[in-house]
Amino acid sequence: MGYLEVLRQTITDYGIPRELYADKSGIFFVNNKKKENWTADEMRSGKPLEKTQFGAIAEERLGITMITAHTPQAKGRVERLWNTLQDRLPVWLKLEGITDMEQANRELQRYIAVFNKRFAVEPTLQEDAFVPLGDGYDLDKLLAVRH
Repeated sequence: MGYLEVLRQTITDYGIPRELYADKSGIFFVNNKKKENWTADEMRSGKPLEKTQFGAIAEERLGITMITAHTPQAKGRVERLWNTLQDRLPVWLKLEGITDMEQANRELQRYIAVFNKRFAVEPTLQEDAFVPLGDGYDLDKLLAVRH
């Protein structure tokens, strides 16, 4: 549900991303790692990953191409970002005198702006990677988990 909320915020702020680059986490893809359950054909082809609720929402309802990260370096970039945020955010909160969750949530956009000003890198291609949602679409319905 947390990833769907992040996706909602991204769509609301920027539009629908054309692609999402994700690790092979069970949140994004169903991973049957027990190769003894695979047929010979599945083993030769590398067995395609099945879709989770998130994957189905992204691909089928929103038209987002899900790309799996196949290298440890790709995961490392995200891990380094989280480590950087985990080191810097608490210090920033303390320096700003922010002492409770409500204050932190209100000031988070300002922190993001400060962080991005310092660490953001201009993209090589200036082409927009987001597609407008368009009128008549209900995000609540698009992002709903279905059973």
